[in-house]
Amino acid sequence: MWLLLKKKTEMPRYTYFCYSCDKTWDARRPMGFIPDRCKYCEGKTIDRVPSSFIKIAKEATEEDRKVGEVTKEYIEAARQDLKKEKQELKAVEYKSDD
Repeated sequence: MWLLLKKKTEMPRYTYFCYSCDKTWDARRPMGFIPDRCKYCEGKTIDRVPSSFIKIAKEATEEDRKVGEVTKEYIEAARQDLKKEKQELKAVEYKSDD
């Protein structure tokens, strides 16, 4: 987690929830620190909300795709090419040289 921070001096950001007023807020605090009062209502019934890491959705580029996906696409394209070629060869009439 510390590797994701821009500066070593920057504190991690946590989200807190107050059960008294049902509000949430973000704060930069040292690990393990829980404020003793809500910043909105001064209530004492607060807890840290578990955080999750998210990846911001973006359009997939060739580099972002997994190897398995690229392989499947290549195999399917080759399969379609072979099918087309097979149909073309069936349509050709062969004559013997005899």
